[in-house]
Amino acid sequence: MPLPLLLVLVVVGIAAITLLVRWLSPTPPLTFDNKETAAAAWLREFPDRAPKGVLLSEDGKSALVVLTRGSGLVWAMGADSTARGLAGATVEPSRHGLVIRLRDFASPAVRVQPGPAQDDWVRRITGAAP
Repeated sequence: MPLPLLLVLVVVGIAAITLLVRWLSPTPPLTFDNKETAAAAWLREFPDRAPKGVLLSEDGKSALVVLTRGSGLVWAMGADSTARGLAGATVEPSRHGLVIRLRDFASPAVRVQPGPAQDDWVRRITGAAP
């Protein structure tokens, strides 16, 4: 088989598989429907740090977890979630909500849409007094 024909078949095959998987949507993206699902996602990664409270984002893709000392963030990544503590994090306003910059090279920044509770999120993340 000529090399140019093989390359075309490979490229078309990969594109077709990608489109088919996207069209079928085998797993829907995760959303936090209530505070309990966000707390459970937090506890999967930090079982020894029980949350005192949870603030859900407006779009349901992230949640601020209030802890005895400090706070944490849990957010959806496709059909799963991940969580990080917010010690040393900085917050920047953006056009669609907040950009939270973490002190973690594995997830340096997270964009969240806290909605009307945005000021409360900023205060809890930065540790500013109410």
